[in-house]
Amino acid sequence: MASSKDPSGGASASAASDDDGPPVKVITATCVDQCVEALSLDTLVANRTTIHGLVLLNASSAGHAVENCGNGNTKNCTRTFKARHFNGFMQLYTPKGEAYWYAQAVYGNKLPDWKVHFSVSIKDLSKAWSCLVRELLDMDYDLATKVCMPGRDWPDFQRGRELTLYVLQWHPSLNGIGPISVYDCNLNEVSMQFSEHDQKSPQYLNSLISRIDRSLERAGVMSRGCADGDLPLGKYSSLRNECFVLYNVEWPIPPGYTPESATKLRENPAFIYPPNHCGWNSAHCPSNPLVTTSTLHALFPNQKGFWIGVILVLFLTVVRYMILIVGLDAAGKTTVLYKLTQGEIVMTVSTISVETGQYNNINFTYFQNTQGLVFVVDSSDRERIPEARAELQKILSEDELGETVVLVFANKQDLPDAMTVSELTDKLGMQTLGTRKWFVQPTCATSGDGLYEGLDWLYRNLPRS
Repeated sequence: MASSKDPSGGASASAASDDDGPPVKVITATCVDQCVEALSLDTLVANRTTIHGLVLLNASSAGHAVENCGNGNTKNCTRTFKARHFNGFMQLYTPKGEAYWYAQAVYGNKLPDWKVHFSVSIKDLSKAWSCLVRELLDMDYDLATKVCMPGRDWPDFQRGRELTLYVLQWHPSLNGIGPISVYDCNLNEVSMQFSEHDQKSPQYLNSLISRIDRSLERAGVMSRGCADGDLPLGKYSSLRNECFVLYNVEWPIPPGYTPESATKLRENPAFIYPPNHCGWNSAHCPSNPLVTTSTLHALFPNQKGFWIGVILVLFLTVVRYMILIVGLDAAGKTTVLYKLTQGEIVMTVSTISVETGQYNNINFTYFQNTQGLVFVVDSSDRERIPEARAELQKILSEDELGETVVLVFANKQDLPDAMTVSELTDKLGMQTLGTRKWFVQPTCATSGDGLYEGLDWLYRNLPRS
């Protein structure tokens, strides 16, 4: 088993330290607000010699998804993170994020190393960091992020990369070194083995990035402009593959090299961090983790790269899944389907009888035997919740559906009388579903909020064959 040395070195979950590493301070939180406060940049910087561990327990308040893990009980949804100061950055990462860094180091940073950068004014770092952390926790992002330390002499060639979001793109080499042993914030050993299912969908990533951009703008954060060499995405966001590239002796010497190291590099060219002038994908990885055929036109307008991208679209898997979408009339089934498959809102008088679409290798249809069930419920229609519960129970009693995975879209969360996810979970009797895996996702089908997050869960939990 490969091993990634735990930087904490402690022996106790609450407050640990030993001679080999800095102390660990573990905080337990039950909601995102508590996490954001505990992980404020001012707090982390003031205690930079301490590794901060964070345990986020399930919070079943409005806006938080509720999940069943398949053992008959509501999943605790506990997530663990560490925050540490390292090499001029404050990092926030999960065990998976730490394993990812270890895997990159094993291969000399020569695997695809995609990062989304957010350009923010140095004076706005604290509030920008809080915006980023909140959105990552809200959308259950499970890898790593970092921010440059306030007061650090931030080099001009890195302008526009003040905040970084790591994006895992599946590569077969990730299978070659696992399982990787890392440690969570309670110093429990966690064994990580990467697979293609650890790669987030383009729809999820684009939704996350858009949310962060909007959050930064609402907070009044100033942008410093797109980083040199990055692919611009939004007002603050940009994309870059920082996979190391072989130095070309015709290039200028990269920043930070001494005369001695520059001479050595020219005499013996090595793989280096990609210089800005090489562009956003200097390693020429064939696919882009944010690209789907519907977003390629925006990323490559009137360029030959668009057609290459269409052929080399991200997903490598060829498995197709059949999903049943059901719910009472006026719950929003048709709006959900059209929003996912066409990105447009289509006003309807009554639900169409048969319709199909596709998202992330998932085929959607209405009346066929399926591997997954999407149940759409109107969160504002309190009078018909008993009817919705009865319909759901009736459908799941069908022998053909067996242990089918269930995703509930708690729709119309934008309405003032909408029930919370916790309330809907109780009224629909989700805890009575035994060992069946289920997930309740708050959504607004007309805007698309929550749809991709729910389907990402569904995709990860569908049976693999």
